[in-house]
Amino acid sequence: MRRFFVVPNPSLLLHPTLPKPLHGVNPRTIYGKTWWDKEREKTYSVAEYRCMACGVRKQDAKFRQWLEAHECYNFYWEEGVATMSQVVALCNFCHNAIHRNRLQSMVDDGVYSSKYQSAVLNHRSLILSSAGLPSEPDLPPEETWAPWREWRLILDDGVPHYSPFMDERHWKAFYAEKNAKMLR
Repeated sequence: MRRFFVVPNPSLLLHPTLPKPLHGVNPRTIYGKTWWDKEREKTYSVAEYRCMACGVRKQDAKFRQWLEAHECYNFYWEEGVATMSQVVALCNFCHNAIHRNRLQSMVDDGVYSSKYQSAVLNHRSLILSSAGLPSEPDLPPEETWAPWREWRLILDDGVPHYSPFMDERHWKAFYAEKNAKMLR
């Protein structure tokens, strides 16, 4: 049986992450671990165990020789709506490159080193520039986004799922504690 290589899509590195109000709201939490494990294994298989952004084989990936699943969303910024479009397989570097703000927070909290962060960001820059892509996603200005409490994730069932955080202050406190626990 002939296998077909999935062509890498560097533009995945420009995918916006969930806005802060939707952190902690995701299909793997809503649908559960069993669903998520099946979904990500299916995604890894379809990707032929390669990163769908840079193309590296799982066993040749930098830092960690595994793949990570990442949800991609369609965003309606002014309405405060996110809908899931697909799950993609990413190497650790590409996944952390997408979640640059989280990576910075983990460096600030001592979870990752600045040397690791530099390697991830250099990897991202090389992939994007080699593909002739911009360095940042094209997003509407934050002042045009929906207010915090209006943001919701809508999955296939049509049910809106709202933020577990009342506001940004609660969000910051939660993630500071979570990062502190990772260091214990």
